[in-house]
Amino acid sequence: MQLNIFKKFILRTSLGCCWALVSLCALAQSQGYPSKSLRLVMPYPAGGSTDIIGRLVAERLGSSLGQLVIVDNRAGASAQIGTDIALKAPADGYTLLMASSTNAINQALKPQTRPDFLEQIQALALIGKAGQILVAHPSLPVRSIQSFIQLARSHDGQLSYSSSGTGSSGHLAMEAFAAVAGFHVLHVPYKGNAPALQDLLGGQVVCGFSNVVSVIPHIKQARLRALAVSSARRISLVSQVPALSELGFIDFDISAWFGIVMRLGVPSPVMARLAGEMEKILKNPMTNEKLIGLGINPSDIENSNEFSEFLIKDVKRWDQLIRKIHLNESR
Repeated sequence: MQLNIFKKFILRTSLGCCWALVSLCALAQSQGYPSKSLRLVMPYPAGGSTDIIGRLVAERLGSSLGQLVIVDNRAGASAQIGTDIALKAPADGYTLLMASSTNAINQALKPQTRPDFLEQIQALALIGKAGQILVAHPSLPVRSIQSFIQLARSHDGQLSYSSSGTGSSGHLAMEAFAAVAGFHVLHVPYKGNAPALQDLLGGQVVCGFSNVVSVIPHIKQARLRALAVSSARRISLVSQVPALSELGFIDFDISAWFGIVMRLGVPSPVMARLAGEMEKILKNPMTNEKLIGLGINPSDIENSNEFSEFLIKDVKRWDQLIRKIHLNESR
């Protein structure tokens, strides 16, 4: 009996020593962090709005840490290729992921066939949100959201709209708007924002929700007509365009978000260091000015814990919306 007790004591002591050693090693590594360049995996092509936002943050984070933060573009499969690469990298704090609402939408679209995104990541910082802007081709005889709704109802299911793809924020914004406004429209999905915008400008489709920066030049040249934005509040770059929430659609908010996450398992001291640096960067007025210039509403979320809570709610929100509009992968 005494021998068994002694063996258990030795085993527990050994395990305790092992965990202590691991903790000490992690602490030692974090104290010298970062000792080399970091990588920000960008699951989108170079030159797009998300890429531009990521490069802005990477430059400022690199300056703050005293190490380069290299943007690694790994586009494809609705951001899933880059996401998988980042979440399979070593949990040493040197690989970050530029995440967005696409990750939450992907999880909501395919909950049975894909590992839970939220169970694989640690939230670091929410950079900001961007509403979509509803624009119409000039051939459409509408100049307000009220006249647009009247026309859509009288031509129920006949008006065509473009999006950057099935499940994109532009697609979901239009379907959510149509559902609450009481009309149907014809969805024409494209493989990206550029071809969707091109056909809208050409009149092959007559309306659509698009990102603000892409359509501002065309609005100024009267090649497109701005009707409303899908975010909860107006967007500074087009402050004259009302939010749908102001026009009788209370609590309507379909916004894309952009943030930085890391794979699960990164040591807590490293996460704390990165989170602290990101908080300082995102509170800097110069950073906010740059984001606003890109059509982004800077984040009102102050820390990584609040970002984690936001992500949980966001996946649920997209899931509810996708169920409401009966969206599925075959659509």
